[in-house]
This record gives sequence, structure tokens and C-alpha cells, in this order.
Amino acid sequence: MEKSPRPLDGVPFLVKDDLNTKGLRTTFVSRLMESNVPGENAICVDLLANDGMTLTARDQGRAGGAEPISLAHSTIWWGRRAGGGHP
Repeated sequence: MEKSPRPLDGVPFLVKDDLNTKGLRTTFVSRLMESNVPGENAICVDLLANDGMTLTARDQGRAGGAEPISLAHSTIWWGRRAGGGHP
């Protein structure tokens, strides 16, 4: 029996450096944390991966960045259209 596809199978996402990603250096854009390699993902990273999304990149951004997940926060995936507003 074939496994049914997950809702977001294959959709790529990028995580900024202020969210833990298991086994990947996560510095929170700080020299104080330059050797931090978390043993587990942030909850939101696990939730996206469990729905089939693929972590394809990490972004350092700048210190104190406000948007940790950069899967086009204003797209239809998050209940908003690309130009803003709700569908």
C-alpha cells in the first residue's frame, strides 16, 4: 500500500540562524554561540518537516532578526496572499 503524501511534501523552506536545527551549527548570529550545535530542532522546524517540507538552506541574517522562518511569510501557505491581506 502506498503512503499518502504529506500536505507540504517537497516544499523547500529556509531557517534563519536564530532557530535550533539538529546537528547544524546555530549561532544566533553571536560569537558567544559560535560552537553551538543543538541536539534537537526548534518545534516549528519539526512541525514543518513533519508535514513534508524540506530544509534547504540556513540564513544568518543579522543579529536580532524578527522573522526566523523565511518561507515567504506573506504567501498563501500562511493564509495570506503575496501582496498582503487574506485570501
